[in-house]
Amino acid sequence: MSRSAVIVDALRSPMAKGKPPKDGRPGGALSGVHPVELLGQVIGQLMARNDVDPVRVDDVITGCVSQVGEQSGPVGRWAWLSAGLPESVPSVAVHRACGSSQQAADFAARSAITHVARVKTPLMLIEGEADWRTPPAEGGEQMFRALKYLKKPTVMVRFPDESHELSRSGRPWHRVERLRHILGWFDKYLLGQGGEAYEVE
Repeated sequence: MSRSAVIVDALRSPMAKGKPPKDGRPGGALSGVHPVELLGQVIGQLMARNDVDPVRVDDVITGCVSQVGEQSGPVGRWAWLSAGLPESVPSVAVHRACGSSQQAADFAARSAITHVARVKTPLMLIEGEADWRTPPAEGGEQMFRALKYLKKPTVMVRFPDESHELSRSGRPWHRVERLRHILGWFDKYLLGQGGEAYEVE
C-alpha cells in the first residue's frame, strides 16, 4: 500500500477569454463554460487516460485562485462529481494566490495519510457528524479506512448532529459517552484490560 505523493500526469483545460458578451461584442470562447465544468473535464480525462479506479482515490486537493463568485464553493468537489466520479471521495480547495496549485501538491505530499504505513500507536478517532470545521470525510475517514486496511488497531466513533465543540458544548449524554470510549480505549491499550468492543477484525 504505497502512500508516496508522485506526479503521474499533467493536463490542462483550453485557454481562451472568459469575458461575457457586452455592448454587441461577442464574448470569449469559454464565456459560457462554468469553471467547475472546465475542471471536471480535466479530472475526467486524467482518470480515463491513466486507467485509475476512482474508488481508490483518497482525496481531491484542488488549488483555486480567487475563491469568489463562480469559484466560491468547493470547486474540486463539484468538478469531481461533474465528471461522474463517486461521491465517497472527499475533496478540499486550497487558495494561495498564484501558488495555489503548488500548495495543493505540497499538501498531498505532507498529508498524514502519506505516513499511515508507519503508524504504530493504536488510534481512536472521535468525530461529530455535523463538524464543518474538520469534517469527518476530509481526513478522519481517510485515516480510518487506511489503518483498517493495514490491520492497525483503530476505531472511529461518530456522534450524530454534533459539531467541533462536542467535548465542550455537546449533548451531555454524548459527552459522557465520549469519555467512556476514551477510558475504554486506554484500559485496553494502556492497562490491557477489557476492550472487547474495540477488537480489530
